[in-house]
Amino acid sequence: MNRLTVLVLMTAALIAGDARAEAQPSDSRIALLESSLSKEPASLVRRCDLIRALLGQYRHTGEPALLVRAERHVAAALHQDGSHFEAKKMQAWAWLLSGRAEQALQASLALNRKMPDDVEVYGYLVDAYLALGKLEQAEEQANWMLRLRAENPATLRAVAELREQLGDAEGALMMWNDLYRRTAQTLVLDRAYVLARVAQLMKKTHPARAKVVAAESLRMAPDSLAAKKAVAEVGE
Repeated sequence: MNRLTVLVLMTAALIAGDARAEAQPSDSRIALLESSLSKEPASLVRRCDLIRALLGQYRHTGEPALLVRAERHVAAALHQDGSHFEAKKMQAWAWLLSGRAEQALQASLALNRKMPDDVEVYGYLVDAYLALGKLEQAEEQANWMLRLRAENPATLRAVAELREQLGDAEGALMMWNDLYRRTAQTLVLDRAYVLARVAQLMKKTHPARAKVVAAESLRMAPDSLAAKKAVAEVGE
């Protein structure tokens, strides 16, 4: 049995337990964070937590209103403290998600100089360089992530996506499987995203299994853009 087959079997076993998973809907979590911020409107920590939740859901669903709300809170946070590190991180992430890769790259480089051991910032650099087609620079930043925190979810995601870009399907599958195991069952959109990427990677070598995994991704998160795309692609 080759390594790719083992990885496919691992994925089959991993998705088997998801029917039992219960998660707090993302909208409910955002509502709770908004309520918390309303009680402490001056709290930059609470505002940044809300921004992170809004951007996280936007990344998976593509709902424009989420990005608008997040950017409004980013502006409020930076108006309150223009040098706040977490707020500036959220600004860089918002730029990435809205397709402003060059702006996000420059902002992330500045953040990296200020805090050279922040693994999320390295992840933003990987994403920005990939978006700009600069694979060599993206690989350099991903290697830094591996040196700093090899098992961090941000590292696993960045390396998996980079390996896909480099044509290393088996290496990418290993990273996606590892990330899936480390992602809490309550983070349904994140888990569905991973399964969607796995399904797309298995399309050519294990088409039947790819359809099962893609269908599970969509069952878990019907609003997930990645899941919808995977179902459409593996069904072709």
